[in-house]
Amino acid sequence: KINIKLNVNHPFYIYVIKPLCNTVEDENDPEAINRDSKLKDAIVMIFMSYSKSESMFGNHEDLFLSLRSQWATYLSTVVKEAYERG
Repeated sequence: KINIKLNVNHPFYIYVIKPLCNTVEDENDPEAINRDSKLKDAIVMIFMSYSKSESMFGNHEDLFLSLRSQWATYLSTVVKEAYERG
């Protein structure tokens, strides 16, 4: 069993995931609906595959905690640079 806990205060969640999940899909634009659905699915697949990969390595929680922390820090930096520049 894999549990994924998203940090709803992280810039990636705020600027990428939340807007995708709150998209009001235009029923008259099936291409946009399909694109949004594929983007949401892709993000879920990335998190699920990473989580599954972690679970394959046994008891290395300290290493993974450090890796997740570094990944979150760098992701925060690039998202802020991309979205907060305006």
